[in-house]
Amino acid sequence: MSAPHTLPPQPTGRPARPGCRPTPRRGFTLLEAVFTVAILAIILAAAVPSYASYLARQRLRHVAELLEQDLRRDRTISVEEGRNIHLSFQSGAQWCWGSSRQGPCDCATGQPRCELGGVSARDHKGTLLQSGQGVLFEAGVGRAQGWTRVGISNDHNHQLYLDLGPLGRPQICGPDSRNAC
Repeated sequence: MSAPHTLPPQPTGRPARPGCRPTPRRGFTLLEAVFTVAILAIILAAAVPSYASYLARQRLRHVAELLEQDLRRDRTISVEEGRNIHLSFQSGAQWCWGSSRQGPCDCATGQPRCELGGVSARDHKGTLLQSGQGVLFEAGVGRAQGWTRVGISNDHNHQLYLDLGPLGRPQICGPDSRNAC
């Protein structure tokens, strides 16, 4: 009589080699990957509004620094050339400023022309210029006449303002400035 036919036992795992430990599996489980993505989503949700506010504050500072540079340049030209230099402002949503040797210029229409250049809201979305009147830098001396404080704000409620010292030197001030005034 022949022995009944039996199948050999099936391996339940990797066969153990003598003297070796079983090798761990490589990679991540689906649960680990989902958990990691969820944590990253939470971190990004907290960081994006803060980053947007940071960018808005940087754009505001940039506009204030442009105005500060134009004020310094106009004052320098008035001293070096011995000519009156006019810096004209227009406030509101379509704000602008421009500089001229000839007299006050209209930065919005370009008539009369602001031949020394200018800046407008078209290039700086989300910022607002709040100004009363223009300024005249006195020929040869550089003193500012007719100056009123210029405020600059953005749609994130950040604010800066520019002041001129007695000798016509500009300074950026406000709660969102880098300097304490």
